[in-house]
Amino acid sequence: MAELARIGGLVAGKGPTFVNDYEIYADRYFLGSGAPVEPAEYRSADLPTSRGILLTKTAYADLESFSLPTLLPYRSIVIRDSPVESRPHRSTA
Repeated sequence: MAELARIGGLVAGKGPTFVNDYEIYADRYFLGSGAPVEPAEYRSADLPTSRGILLTKTAYADLESFSLPTLLPYRSIVIRDSPVESRPHRSTA
């Protein structure tokens, strides 16, 4: 939670922020001023995976599961620090 609080200060007023993890306190408390959007939480826009699947509450999809057009509107992407989580990268194709 301390890391979310630190990130919240970095993204404050610089949204929208894509949060690729269902963490109830992330968008409602720590990242609130960064206009966070979670694919599996209540959201103002549909965020389908590349296969067109909409995640339900508490569901998870790796960052690579989302198409580039889905991610491009977000100025920041918050992901869990994990050796199995994909890192954002720009496609050269």
